[in-house]
Amino acid sequence: MLGYDSWDMGLLAGCAYPESRGEDLALAADTLGWYTLFDDEFDGARGADPRTVHRECQQVLRLAHDPRPDGDAALGALQRAFTGLWSRAVDGMPPGWCHRYRDSWRRSLSGMVEEAEDRGRDTIPSLADYLDKRNRSLGTYIWCDLIERVEDCLLPDHIWSYPLLPGLRRLHGELSVVINDILSLEREIVLGEHPANNLVLLLQHEQGLTRERAVHGALHLVRRKTAAIARLHDRLPHFAREVSDSEDTWRRLVRYADLLTAMPRSNYDWGLLTGRYPAAATS
Repeated sequence: MLGYDSWDMGLLAGCAYPESRGEDLALAADTLGWYTLFDDEFDGARGADPRTVHRECQQVLRLAHDPRPDGDAALGALQRAFTGLWSRAVDGMPPGWCHRYRDSWRRSLSGMVEEAEDRGRDTIPSLADYLDKRNRSLGTYIWCDLIERVEDCLLPDHIWSYPLLPGLRRLHGELSVVINDILSLEREIVLGEHPANNLVLLLQHEQGLTRERAVHGALHLVRRKTAAIARLHDRLPHFAREVSDSEDTWRRLVRYADLLTAMPRSNYDWGLLTGRYPAAATS
């Protein structure tokens, strides 16, 4: 397995947040890198023990509520790094965004726990349940929240009570999941990943497909998700005027939706170049 530097998380952050610069871009790269390293902690036997995964994830969530707990010296290296990341992310941000960001971490880490639980089961989830779980465990909601933080694109809290914007986030996340699962396939086969935790393996197992046909099935899903995203994007101008009289809010909303498109695209571009998935670059 190639080392962390070969993954080039700076490239991923640059692709995912194309208008971000300086310390903001560094925060994005460090956050994506931390999340990937933490997820890798559960490769192998540790990831097959839901109690271990739950305990580690709960510790991180506690740090999101109290980044400097008593006994800080007893924290592991990843936990200490998280306290710094959290402080950098929330510094100067309003309470509404901080609440959403904390909830996105909760949802993402719960997805990791569910993946651990699935590794011990004989059953395979439905496609809808799978995409919901992987959307969370891949951390896409965290990625989306960081758009507001590192791209200077903060949106009013009340906008999130309408279904259109959460729907766009979900669809872009699901598209990112499918792309990631295709590009990471060979790595996950080597690691012995359960069919419940990779879309291509799930399709192959559930539908009795060859691997090639299962990949084609995943690509078909890419087209479906892309079309659904386009339909929601078409509704944005009307939606913006429905939820706000502010032209600045209109511009921010449309810009946020445009920046969302960088998330699945970055998974594709980075996935072909990173040392994390060397097989993807030659397939």
